[in-house]
Amino acid sequence: NISAQSARLRDADAALLWECPPAALTELFSSAPKLKWCHWKSAGVENLPLELFKQHGITLTNSAGVFAESL
Repeated sequence: NISAQSARLRDADAALLWECPPAALTELFSSAPKLKWCHWKSAGVENLPLELFKQHGITLTNSAGVFAESL
């Protein structure tokens, strides 16, 4: 439920995005004025609306290399 998620993010400055439809991000970002950083659950971000993150001044990180061999 996007409305419930939006209410939870109202005072958040960071969020872990997991199974969030890219189309729902507009509503989430509009309801979270303090949000500055989002982490995406996987390495692939090519299906996310990257311009939307930029417009809202939100840094996006991903999980690239999370299963890589340790040094």
